[in-house]
Amino acid sequence: MVPGRLSRLDMAIKEIGMEMDLSTFRGRLELQKSIYLLQEAGQDLQYGYGWYLSGPYSRDLTRDLFELQEVERVSKPEDLEPSVRALDVGAGKKARTLIEDLKKLGDSAYWLELAASLHFLNEHAYPRPSDSKQLIVDLQESKPGKFNEEDVKKMYELLRRHGFIES
Repeated sequence: MVPGRLSRLDMAIKEIGMEMDLSTFRGRLELQKSIYLLQEAGQDLQYGYGWYLSGPYSRDLTRDLFELQEVERVSKPEDLEPSVRALDVGAGKKARTLIEDLKKLGDSAYWLELAASLHFLNEHAYPRPSDSKQLIVDLQESKPGKFNEEDVKKMYELLRRHGFIES
């Protein structure tokens, strides 16, 4: 049997409408940022994140994604041990609707990285930004030249509208 944590991760990926593509950096980045947003929406998957080159990153998630990919390659669906805990439907919907809106903007890897990075700095950076203007400055200092100010402002508003950032 495959561990329940992998079953839970598999369910989470499906819940937010993502494809399991680890063959490219882009695919891995999209999964990292999407799972980060799902956790921040309230789904406890027990992945810890730190700041890395492309924003929030979890080594444990990367390990589990590759392990899940291997399990899916050699196992049958019935080999996946059922997860003991059900997924939080509200968190899944909250993350999925944000991710769907991000995909509509175009380059989903760009927008997912921007969303996750902006959120991470707002919620987990020390010291925390005092306001939205400071948050934008912090992001642009952390990732110089990566995101233009108009996109950052648009993302801030989108995160606020979806309930990921309080006004």
